[in-house]
Amino acid sequence: MGTVLRKENQKDAARKAYTQATTIDTKFLPPYLSLASMAYETGNWTEVLNLTGHILDLDPLNHVAVTSYVWILIR
Repeated sequence: MGTVLRKENQKDAARKAYTQATTIDTKFLPPYLSLASMAYETGNWTEVLNLTGHILDLDPLNHVAVTSYVWILIR
């Protein structure tokens, strides 16, 4: 819903939809990416850092969170 609203230039409604999505599922990353992008566009650097920090904390390939070997298969 947030993506549709954002494309229609309804930024406040889009932000509300993305925020609602983050409260429903804190591990679903796309709304955080969109909110971070919107914060970047407005120059809200504190919000950009908070949102991207949350994304990096949940990233399964974050080097800090990896507790075993990660195999990268290259063809």
